[in-house]
Formats: sequence, structure tokens, C-alpha cells
Amino acid sequence: MRKLGAWSMAIFGAVEALRDQWPQGGRWEAAHGLVSRYLTDGSEERLGAFSRKEGESVKIEISDGIFLIEEAYRTKEPAEVRWEAHREWADVQLILAGEERMDVAKTASLKLEEDLSPQRDMLYFGDFDGGSRLCFEAGDVAIFLPSDGHRPGLHVGFSEFVRKVVIKVRL
Repeated sequence: MRKLGAWSMAIFGAVEALRDQWPQGGRWEAAHGLVSRYLTDGSEERLGAFSRKEGESVKIEISDGIFLIEEAYRTKEPAEVRWEAHREWADVQLILAGEERMDVAKTASLKLEEDLSPQRDMLYFGDFDGGSRLCFEAGDVAIFLPSDGHRPGLHVGFSEFVRKVVIKVRL
């Protein structure tokens, strides 16, 4: 299993394919358990996420060092979404329904425009045409660390309704 400090870039793919790459430790194991529950048909977590109306975003505190956001939205054009990164928290982004593109690039390649940390642990970057374009569908997950600039919520060909859970793990 890879150690957290050994990562140089995000990991992504179908949840079952990432089993050997999932980080170790209590918070990471808790995040993996949450992902499993959200993917289980009929679970309280999945039913809650699927009850969200378009445009709704709900923050749920899980424990010290873990919270999540259930989201329901339409994907956007790249020009409508800013590049972002975080210093204190990792993102575990799980697609529950729909399809979206997420772009990822090393933060060292991006130009910082706005620093909202430490209050919100949010860094925003300027336009960037490089990086990798990743397409996600239901059951896919991405783990973004502080070195991973990312631009989620992008359409794949056309705007589509997406249900997603973002689990925030304190590093």
C-alpha cells in the first residue's frame, strides 16, 4: 500500500479498483467506510444523498477531522469553474449519479489568485489549459491532496445532472 507522503498526484478510478491504493489510517479508513455506505443500495446515506434537489449542497459533520458535502447540480463549462486546492484537507470526491469531468494539475503549475485559508482552507488559481482531464461516472472516486489543483464539476460534452459526495479528510 502506498504511504500518503509518497503520492505525487491524485488517485482516481472505480472504487473497487482503488482498494490497494487507498491511504491507511483511522480517518482514511472512516472515509472509505463512508464511500462504501454511499454506494450501498438502500443505505441511509445513499437515500439522503438521492433526496437532494438540484442546486442543493448540504454539509454533514462526521467526526473530528472528517466532514462531507452532499451535492446535486448540473455540470458546467470549464470557463465557469475555478481551479482550486486545499492545504489542510484532502478531498475524496465520489460520483453517485451522472457523469462529470474533473481536471487535475500540480499546484506548482498554477498561479494563485485567491487564498481563503485558514478560514476556509480554499486556494483559487487562475486559468490554466494544461493538466489532465479525467471523466467520472457513478461509482468513480478521486482523492485530491494539497499538491493536486483540481477543477471539478465540468460537463462531458453537455451539461448533465450529477449527484456527488465530497468527503473532506483533515491531513
